[in-house]
Amino acid sequence: MTTDGDDERQWRAKLSETANTLMDRKLILDALDKCLRAKQERHTDLASAVALVGTCPDMCPEQERYFRIETNCVSPFENDEHGRPDQTRMVKEYRRSGADQKEPLPHELRPISVLQRSMTYLCLEIVDADYLPSGANLGEWFDFIWSRTRSIRKDITQQHLISLDSVNLIEKCARFHIYCAYYLCEEELKNFDPKINDENLRNCLQTLKEFYFELGTRSIYCPNEAEFRSYDVVLNLQNGETLSEMKHYRKEIRHSPDVRFAVKIYQAFQSKNPIKFFQLARKANFFMSCILNIYFTPFRIDILNVVRRAYTVPKSSSVVAFPLDRIMHLLAFDELNEMTKFCDLVDLEYDEVNELVNIQRSVAITASTNTIKRSIHLVQVKLSTSPGRAILSDNSQLQILPIHSSFDANNRLVYDLSTNKPENQLFSSETFNQAFQQTTPFNGRLEPLAKKSPVQIFSEQQPALSDDSEQFFADADDVEAWMLDFRRLVSSNDVGVDEATTQSLIMKHNNSCGELKNYYNIIEGLKQQADTLWSNFRRPPEVVERISRIGNMYNQLIDAANSRKQALQNTFVQYRLGRVADSVDQWVEEKERLLSSMTVGRDLEEIAAMKDRFDAFEEELSSIEPKIKFVNDFANKLQNFQRVVSRKNDVNEK
Repeated sequence: MTTDGDDERQWRAKLSETANTLMDRKLILDALDKCLRAKQERHTDLASAVALVGTCPDMCPEQERYFRIETNCVSPFENDEHGRPDQTRMVKEYRRSGADQKEPLPHELRPISVLQRSMTYLCLEIVDADYLPSGANLGEWFDFIWSRTRSIRKDITQQHLISLDSVNLIEKCARFHIYCAYYLCEEELKNFDPKINDENLRNCLQTLKEFYFELGTRSIYCPNEAEFRSYDVVLNLQNGETLSEMKHYRKEIRHSPDVRFAVKIYQAFQSKNPIKFFQLARKANFFMSCILNIYFTPFRIDILNVVRRAYTVPKSSSVVAFPLDRIMHLLAFDELNEMTKFCDLVDLEYDEVNELVNIQRSVAITASTNTIKRSIHLVQVKLSTSPGRAILSDNSQLQILPIHSSFDANNRLVYDLSTNKPENQLFSSETFNQAFQQTTPFNGRLEPLAKKSPVQIFSEQQPALSDDSEQFFADADDVEAWMLDFRRLVSSNDVGVDEATTQSLIMKHNNSCGELKNYYNIIEGLKQQADTLWSNFRRPPEVVERISRIGNMYNQLIDAANSRKQALQNTFVQYRLGRVADSVDQWVEEKERLLSSMTVGRDLEEIAAMKDRFDAFEEELSSIEPKIKFVNDFANKLQNFQRVVSRKNDVNEK
C-alpha cells in the first residue's frame, strides 16, 4: 500500500522524463497536476478557500491542445491553410462537468483578459469568416462557436468572475445566439436546432440578470443593462407575465428608452395590432429585429385568421377575394416575391394576374412546415457592419499571439514546484532562447554527483525507480474506470419492446463489443508497461494483484457481453417468430373462410372452377411452407421458452 508521500515522489519522477510526443507532454503535465492537487489538499481547507484565479495565457490550455491534436479532435476551424492543426488558433472547447471531475487548477482557467481575446478572435476570425473550411458546413460553424462561447461562460462561472468585464463577455455570448436565431433559422434541423439555441440564449440572459443584481448591490451598474432587459421582454412576447416581471427592474431601467420601446412592441403583439407592431419592428435595432424575426410568420398567420373571421360569413364556404396590395401592407411585405412565398407556405390561394388573395371562412390558415424565414427588409438591412463586429459592439482588435509551452528545447518540463510556477514562466517562442541561457549549466548539475559514491547514487535512485510506477497505477485506474462504465452498459436488462427496437439495440451492442475487443490492446499495453518498469526487478505484489484483477474484470466483461448478445438475439428471434407466426395465422384464417364458403358444384363448369381454386390453394400452401419451417426451426432453438413452443404448436396444428 503506497502512502501519499510515495505517490507524490512517483509523480515528481514523471516530471523529469523527456517528452518525445505531444501525448508524452500531456501525461507529464497530468503528473504535474496531481502534484499540485496534492499540495492544495494539504494546505487548503474551507476556512481558507478562495476563488480560483485563472493563469492560462493561451486561448486553449496547453494540455488540451496536446490531447486534441494527438486524438484528432481538432476542428477544421483550428487548422491552418494547409489543413494542419494550428495551436495559435485553437480555442478551449466546452466539456460538461462530471460528478467525479476534480476542481480545475489555475493554469486550466483563462483570466478575463484571455477570455476577452478569445471572444474577439471568435467574432472577427470565425463569425466573420467569408468561407468555410473544406468539408465544414454552417452546422459545424455554429457548433464550433457555441462550444467555445460555452467554455468562456464556464470559465467565468468557475472563477466566480462577477465584474463589468465578465458581464460584457456574457452579453456578447447572448448577441451571438440572437444573431444565430435569425441567420440560421432556415437551416435544416440536423445543422441547427433553434430550441437548443433558444435555451442557451435564455441561459445567457438569466446569468446576466443575476450579475446585474449582484453588481447592483455594490452600486455598480452595467451600461448595456437596459439593452438586454429589452431583449428579454421581446423574447417573451407570448408570455402573459412578462410585464409583471418588470417590477423587479431598477427605476432607471424601467423608464429607459430601450425597455419602454420593448413594452410597446409587447403591447402591439398582444393586442394583435399589425400596423403598430410592424411599424415598431421597422424601428427596432438589428439584434431586437433578429428576435422579432422569430415571431413574424406566426404573427402574420394570426392576423390573416383574424381577417378571415372578420370579413367572411360564418358557416359559409364562399371565397372572399382581398386586394393583394392591401394584404401586403397589412403584413408588412415589401416585395411581391416575399408575399407569394408566404402564401405558398400557408397554402393560401392568390391570383397574380388580378392581384387578389382568396380567403375562405371554413379553411383555417396554418403552416405545416418551418415557419421562420429570414426577413431582409425588416432585419438584414439594419446590419451596418460585419456580424462579428456587431456582436462585439466595441473596437476590440484581433490578436493572434504565440502559444506558450512548459517544455524547453530538450523537451523537458521546466517547472518549480516550490513556487507553483514554471521556471521559464511558460516559455513562448520569442523568449525561449533568452530564458534557456539563464538556466543552470549542465556541468554544474553533475558536480554534486561526482562527490558521491556509487552506493549513494544507487540508493538515491531507488525512489525514482518506484516513482516511475505512478503512471502505471494512473493508467490502471483509468482502465478499471472504463470497464466499470462498460459493465453498466452490458448489464442492462433492456431488450427492446418490438422487433425494430431490439434490432437497434443489437446494432449498438455489436458496436460496443467491437470497442471492448479493441480495448484488449490497451490492457496488453498496460501489461507491457509493467514489464518495462520492472524488467530488472521483482514485481511488487500490488502490481501483480492489479494486473490479475484487471484481467479478471475483462474476462467477466466478455462473458457479460456474450450473455447480453444472446439475450438480445433470443428476444429478436421471438419478435420475428411472432410476426411470421401472425402472418401464417392470418393466412390460415383467410383460407378457412374461403374453404367454408365453397360448395360442390352441380355442373361440370362449376366443378372445373372449384378445381382451379384448389390448385391455386395448393400453390399458396407450398409458398407458406418456408414460413412454417422458419417458425419450427427457430422454435426448436428456443425450447426453453414455453411461450415460443406453444406458439409453434399452434401454427403446426393450423
